Amino acid sequence: MQDLRKILILCLFGLCGFIAVFLFFNENNEPKDALSELDLRELAKQNEQIINLDSKEFSENVGIDIESKNTEHKNTESKTPESSTQNIESTKKDSKKTIESKTKDSKITHQKPYVIIIIDDLANPKDIKKFHDLDLKLNLSLFPKYSFSKDNPKIAKTLPFFMIHLPLEAQNFSQKGVKVINVGDSESEINDFISEIKRDFPTLKYLNNHTGSKFSASVNDMKRLLKVLDSHKITFVDSVTTAKSAAATLFKERAKEPYLHRNVFLDNENNEKYIAQQLESALKFAQKNGYVIAIGHPKSQTYNVLKANANRLKTQYTTLYIYELDALLRTHHNDGTTPLKLIESKPNFKY
Repeated sequence: MQDLRKILILCLFGLCGFIAVFLFFNENNEPKDALSELDLRELAKQNEQIINLDSKEFSENVGIDIESKNTEHKNTESKTPESSTQNIESTKKDSKKTIESKTKDSKITHQKPYVIIIIDDLANPKDIKKFHDLDLKLNLSLFPKYSFSKDNPKIAKTLPFFMIHLPLEAQNFSQKGVKVINVGDSESEINDFISEIKRDFPTLKYLNNHTGSKFSASVNDMKRLLKVLDSHKITFVDSVTTAKSAAATLFKERAKEPYLHRNVFLDNENNEKYIAQQLESALKFAQKNGYVIAIGHPKSQTYNVLKANANRLKTQYTTLYIYELDALLRTHHNDGTTPLKLIESKPNFKY
């Protein structure tokens, strides 16, 4: 009887040991999320390459010169920052800092120029907090939920406004560990990805493209993407990562919907002097055209330049969230490709 007890105890210990070993190996042999290997440091390096590759396929500043009124936006190589903002005559008129702009036709007056700044590539909670705390109404464009951005859905709930930075296929670059929408993807495949993003970010209403020089140049692929976004009531903002972006043409067919698109990249170079010059170009563009959409990235140099200019941006300009600009353009029946010449009253911004 005693021997039988010993045997039973040994069997019990053996069984426990077997279960422990099984669980250990099963856990370690479990398929790993492919994205888990991509840490934030690696992401930053990859994004630096993306900025250098994608953003240099086209002119840095995209938009309409206010003096060439009613001309259509063309995705061709635009002028240098100096030439694209020449002949600007602006003065402070009163305590509201109303800007007076002179054109060939006549002098027109509008309120403080509108500045929309989008900060792309956000995945690091520290970066998100840092730029949010500038209190400049920055449009924080967060990566979808990946292993390196797993906190983004939770963080988005704490922000007054956010966008999603949607990865689209690039012409010359593939990013390890980042799921993208590729040229040739079916409407169903695109919808699956957007539905997944919408589940993670249920209040999402605006997104802009991450890379996408190949995808956004394809009319048919962009048509499918816009159709899916329409079904989810999400508005597309074109980062213009290629001079051949099909979005400009497609938005002409969407009569009452402005073509929201980037005008200036702030930080193609990791140089505060350069970034400050690009910000100046953006502000002059806003003075001349009524508004500007500029894109930056979570770089320390970009942060420093924005922080140094924060008071100026708050007093001499009006910073807006993209949905506010959208409402403004719709109110003034502006297609987003022509200057916003005369603004006498603010629309009722709702989000």
